[in-house]
Amino acid sequence: MKPKTLVIDTNNLLMKSIYVNAHLMNNGRFTGGLYGVLCQLGKQLKIHKPTNIIFCLDSPPYSRSKALPEYKSNRKRNTGIYKLVKISREQIRKFAEFVGIHHYAIQGLEADDLIANICLDAKNKSDIVIVSEDSDLFQLLSIPEVVIYRKNDFYTKEMFIKAYPRVKLPDDWAWIQALTGGHNGLPGIAGIGDKKALKMTIENAIPKTKETKLYFNLAKLPYERKRNPKILTPNEIPKIDTIKDFVLQEFGIKLPFNLENSLEKMKG
Repeated sequence: MKPKTLVIDTNNLLMKSIYVNAHLMNNGRFTGGLYGVLCQLGKQLKIHKPTNIIFCLDSPPYSRSKALPEYKSNRKRNTGIYKLVKISREQIRKFAEFVGIHHYAIQGLEADDLIANICLDAKNKSDIVIVSEDSDLFQLLSIPEVVIYRKNDFYTKEMFIKAYPRVKLPDDWAWIQALTGGHNGLPGIAGIGDKKALKMTIENAIPKTKETKLYFNLAKLPYERKRNPKILTPNEIPKIDTIKDFVLQEFGIKLPFNLENSLEKMKG
């Protein structure tokens, strides 16, 4: 049986956690983002019992901006939310360092790129479960070992083929993201939505201009190939009582029951 690696798109999960747990504070510090991540981690540990866990984080300024200065400029930026993201990222880093979870960040790359690099390195070596709502990652379903956990369910290559029977992975999906802009903040092509981009891709009717080729290169995962074999090496998780004390003392958070229960089951 292959080892199983749980890969968490941390920024993607954080955004959802921050909105859902916006009320959670301790001694004037926001803890809702970290709490949401801990709850999801517990859920995934119970389901998968992975041999390795990796948190992937964005690390701006992004390398894509060198090729396209207006990259992500069309996103509305809520400074309050992004401040909470920054706080939560630091809390997750501290937690991950203490627990022994790999927290993976490379200057200039986004979590999508890191996840893609992990999947390529793990090919034929480890099953990969990606926790993310980001549909850009569908490109990675071309790798047999990959499944994506999104919207409280698993999304597999077979499910993708059923939904998009004439779309070839990974390049066709990257072209669709290039034309529409996708979730990666690309400008896209004016007047082209999801249905039109799908039709153009299937019919091989995409105008291969300098602009569309640039957008494709930016949409394709990974944007930069970075090999880090050590990231797939499991770290030992400390005793549950130690984790409980650390999370409570450092952040004022009582360990979510699902995480506590999952860690107890993993001890044996």
